[in-house]
Amino acid sequence: MSMSLALPAVRSDVAQPTPRIHLFNLDSDVLHCILEEMFRDKSLAPLSATCRSLRKVSLPVLFSFCEILLLRKPVNSYAFPPSTIWPYIQHVSLVDSCDPDECTTPLDGDESAAVELFVPGFLTEALSSMPGLTELSFYSPYPSLHNLPRSTINVILALPQLRRLNVRGILFDYGAKHLSLPESEMQSVPLTSFIYLQWDVRDPPRWHAGEQDVLTRVLNGSADSLQTLFLPNETAPLSLMRRSHWPNLRQLRLRGEVRPAYDEASIVPYVAALSGMPRLRSLFLELFLPHGSRVPAIWPPGYDAACSSPWPDLDSLTLSHPQVDDQLYRHLPSTMRQLALCCSPYHHHFVLGSLGKSRRDEWVDPLLTSSQMRSILRQCETPGLTHLTMQFFADHAEMDLLQYLSHAFPRLESLTVHIYRPECEHKDIPAEAIGRTLATLARLRALRMHLGFKGVPGREGYRGATLNYFRIPAHDVLEAAVDNAARILANVLPPSLETLDLFVPTEARPHEWAHYVLVRRDTPSRSVREKYWVKREVEVRVVRCRPLGRVIPRAALIRRLLQYEHGVLEVLEWC
Repeated sequence: MSMSLALPAVRSDVAQPTPRIHLFNLDSDVLHCILEEMFRDKSLAPLSATCRSLRKVSLPVLFSFCEILLLRKPVNSYAFPPSTIWPYIQHVSLVDSCDPDECTTPLDGDESAAVELFVPGFLTEALSSMPGLTELSFYSPYPSLHNLPRSTINVILALPQLRRLNVRGILFDYGAKHLSLPESEMQSVPLTSFIYLQWDVRDPPRWHAGEQDVLTRVLNGSADSLQTLFLPNETAPLSLMRRSHWPNLRQLRLRGEVRPAYDEASIVPYVAALSGMPRLRSLFLELFLPHGSRVPAIWPPGYDAACSSPWPDLDSLTLSHPQVDDQLYRHLPSTMRQLALCCSPYHHHFVLGSLGKSRRDEWVDPLLTSSQMRSILRQCETPGLTHLTMQFFADHAEMDLLQYLSHAFPRLESLTVHIYRPECEHKDIPAEAIGRTLATLARLRALRMHLGFKGVPGREGYRGATLNYFRIPAHDVLEAAVDNAARILANVLPPSLETLDLFVPTEARPHEWAHYVLVRRDTPSRSVREKYWVKREVEVRVVRCRPLGRVIPRAALIRRLLQYEHGVLEVLEWC
């Protein structure tokens, strides 16, 4: 007799278990993305402590970035992490943490007493022992404290694995006394990103000859490979940039003071000096005008350029102190999406005094009128523009200029407008007329405006044992006027608008904007739901509540510090 084993039939309506996928069977790129996301969520370190295998794959992510703070002593082994993790480091950031009141620099005249932080020696050994090092950064929160000696620059440019070099607030070599190799033997790796920026406000001299020599050598070896290049305008070797070809450069930023009239750069226009960058996508020319200098035209009238469209792929243009007769605007590609035409720095910095008296006396800001700005925009044939920033002094053509935006740039999604007016009362600001004029921008999602409110002088702050916030009554009047303007704009602007920022010009808070989130309702009208202040990287949220049984006038608001975490400063406001 034969026997058979009947297996139960698998029911189709019962959910089958999902097959397990082992973490280490994933593609290496996918696994790296998962670990990066866990690192940002601060959960990778606990996961790496569970087993050796996970620890091994997590080490390149956990120790990919290393920040080293240097305080009055040269780079040594005590400042660096242990050598066991050097093979996993990809980005090293060296930060000059010295107090400017306690440090002596070569600029002070006593070179023998100056402490050089970035000397070779141990730094050479450490950087050469990091095979995965692709990015190196030097940063100083104060201008011209220490310099990068030329011997250290030789070490940096000899690292074969280095691709990105960032130097912010630190000057290159003051002279040739640190030279360790003949210039003919100096090597330079092909960098893909080179960022060299100085603080805008700094004591003279703003540049020196040795600095320009170093920049020339760096750019000579990286012209073919550079994709990102940031330079101070004072020391940018424009003659070299004109002779060289930059086949891969995508982003260029020149920031600093305009060169003297006798300089070669004032004779050779920027359109000629930067003509060898056919794949340029972002161009930032942020120039400050000292007294006695003239506004440089990027493409002067009557100048015959070699190419009618020097940057056919240009997507973003930021230009300081635009001129009406500049030929650049009529040669912009029609596909460009971002355009910013403003003074550097913004005009309200001069009005509110946030630059300090010395810089207000040294720099000028030739502000265009709305008529002149309209003439410039009429030359731009860029219908695909999605982001526009401009500033002007209001005249009879203010509304015509704002109305022209919807005809010339129908795809605008983000608009920033700084409007300056003669001193007038808060009630005279034409908020409703401006809102109705901009209502034709059907795709507008973010609006950021300085409506031209009169600035309020005076300081405020915490005082007393209870940390009561001392306020100036004029500030409250201004804030009420800005809130009222926000309510008016919210009800007349297009339904697509999501966020609204209005500048509140006060000497106490010269960088703050009132930020409003617009929430659509079932009714045709909309109103402002949330308001909080934004100042640089610190976001101050105002939490409003009304205590039962009492009402405190707005002029006597009590703000108390609740918490400061992750860059957010919450303040309780009783109203």
